[in-house]
Amino acid sequence: MSKHLKIRNTTYIPHFRFAFGAGMVLIKAGFISVLHSLIPDFMPSYAERKTLALARLARMKNGK
Repeated sequence: MSKHLKIRNTTYIPHFRFAFGAGMVLIKAGFISVLHSLIPDFMPSYAERKTLALARLARMKNGK
């Protein structure tokens, strides 16, 4: 088991699911943010809401 997984007290599959899902959400939020930069009225707060929600979820998973 990797040092990171030991520190987080998790195994590979749950870690993969969370990290992969978070990465996909961030890619989507980034894409929408680029579109928003070109069209300001297009989903004006989507990227902010998604990144804040992911941060809250990560803090909960880490017990903080």
